[in-house]
Amino acid sequence: MNDIFLINPPQPKPDNLTLKYSPPSPPLGLCYLSPGLKAAGFKVTGWDFELKENTISRFLSLLAEKKPLIAGITSLTNTALTALTVAKLIKNHSPETLIALGGQHPAFCYEELLNYDFIDYILPGEAEKSFVMLCEAIKNNQNIHNIKGIAYRKQSKISISLPDIEPDLDNIPFPDRDLFDITGYFDPVSIVSSRGCNAKCIFCSATAFRKSKVRFRSSENILAEIELVYKKGFHVVNFVDDNFLMKKQRIKEICHGIQKHFPELFWTCSARADLVDKEIIKLLAQSGCKGIHFGVETASEDSQKYIGKYLSLQKLENALIAADKNNLRTFCSFIIGLPNEDEQQIRKNIQFAINLHKRHKTSPVFGLLTPFPGTPICNNPEKYDIKIISKNYSDYDIFTPVIQTKYLNENQLRELLFDAQKLYLENMSGDTIQQIQDLSNILEYNNS
Repeated sequence: MNDIFLINPPQPKPDNLTLKYSPPSPPLGLCYLSPGLKAAGFKVTGWDFELKENTISRFLSLLAEKKPLIAGITSLTNTALTALTVAKLIKNHSPETLIALGGQHPAFCYEELLNYDFIDYILPGEAEKSFVMLCEAIKNNQNIHNIKGIAYRKQSKISISLPDIEPDLDNIPFPDRDLFDITGYFDPVSIVSSRGCNAKCIFCSATAFRKSKVRFRSSENILAEIELVYKKGFHVVNFVDDNFLMKKQRIKEICHGIQKHFPELFWTCSARADLVDKEIIKLLAQSGCKGIHFGVETASEDSQKYIGKYLSLQKLENALIAADKNNLRTFCSFIIGLPNEDEQQIRKNIQFAINLHKRHKTSPVFGLLTPFPGTPICNNPEKYDIKIISKNYSDYDIFTPVIQTKYLNENQLRELLFDAQKLYLENMSGDTIQQIQDLSNILEYNNS
């Protein structure tokens, strides 16, 4: 048994969009595991249940044929239950295959997950090194007790050790983009140019997962990865960093490199709006950036402080003005149900978002406050006067209410989300509709 399966479980609530379109992008975390495993001599098979051709019957046939040594399953919070379903399915049909869960949700919920007797190991953090070491130890019948970065049951107790973190991200091999059928995805190439976030927002688990220290890849390393995908004919890239624009000089080097070597590249990113100025916006646009996402969350400066965001709304406005002048499409996310906001304030936030759309063609993205494991609001809900009313993780999709605040119950939160989305659709400009269509056409053309 020398085969390793790397598996992305299905979404628990497939909707019309999921059925109509390809899934957004390949599971990048699994792609990062593959190079180390292959270098260690393992045969690696990637399986994404989100790809429409990957049916359960096909999976079971492959499982019976390969009988893998280990199945590594990644999991977000909303896919935790489907990940467990896949794990149990594997154990029922291939009892000797060991199950390892990784990803953001298992990092915080390893004790809960190890209560299931069909789960053998948890990888609570970055696993490029630890997963390879675990697979090698199991293959060679070696002791696993000194491996850092794994959690498992040891008799009646749980043993856990945190992983060694690679300080220099340039030392990590590029993700294996042959692991999945990349042509089956709507947005096939995502790149992470840094790991970590120095913000301390009470609703976000990124800081808890990666810690506050941010590690950056060099501009040379990023451009080398872009070259690989560019030569394969993929000219659309989405940078998935929590905050892509943190180092101004690095961003300049990346943009100049893209302009010089990859003139047909189309790319998007996310960032804090207060890190943006006219110079950076112009440079982004000149180097092929077509879209940028800003987390705004609320129009209240008091709420900004309360949630640990501390975003200047004036700097947001300046960033949107500059982006609009450079034909750079912008998206702004807003959270409905912040602990200290009543209905009146939330409706002010919604109107603020609509006004931004009218002034700058900004597309607002609305979601409900969700207590993801690892976040302060999940760890200490009483402090924030919220009540968690559901532990059904399949509902943790930011569109299903799973909390109550001191001002609003779940039905009121659901109604406010509906009103926000309805108001945006009613006020969507013709220019915005055309921009969305143009972006969709570019994506389909570049990835066909």
